[in-house]
Amino acid sequence: MPTKIHGNQIQLGTIPIAAISGDIGGGGGGGGSGSIFNGLVSPIGFQAMSEDPITSGVKSTHYVGTTGFIQGWSCYADVSGTCQISVEKLNSAGVSTSMIGTGVVPGLNNAVFASGSNFTGWSSTGVVLGDRIVLGVSNISGQIRDLTFNLLIRNI
Repeated sequence: MPTKIHGNQIQLGTIPIAAISGDIGGGGGGGGSGSIFNGLVSPIGFQAMSEDPITSGVKSTHYVGTTGFIQGWSCYADVSGTCQISVEKLNSAGVSTSMIGTGVVPGLNNAVFASGSNFTGWSSTGVVLGDRIVLGVSNISGQIRDLTFNLLIRNI
């Protein structure tokens, strides 16, 4: 059965409070820990559901309507499993780059839930008006049939 994708999904209980309150910052696009930022936080993400285990591939594309930076992420599955999430940025000219670079890849490691706000090693956490963020699953194992992933973007 085909996977059902729902864009712009967010589960409020899955985001670190510090990410919403502005008590943390991102690597390449924001300040260090303890910084306070003004601005709105916008979640982007996907929820993939299927009767069969979820497969790898692109799950959602999101137009960025503001300038800002990625501040946090969360990932939730219906059962314990392992997956890695890919985060690509397409600029207004259509040039694609991996935002993760050599940094820690978001996802699950034999778990049902994980979240993070450390973007050390990411090639970029900054976004500008007109960018498109492409989210996908690059590796997945286990019997995950419902997978939700969210990025938090704080505008500046």
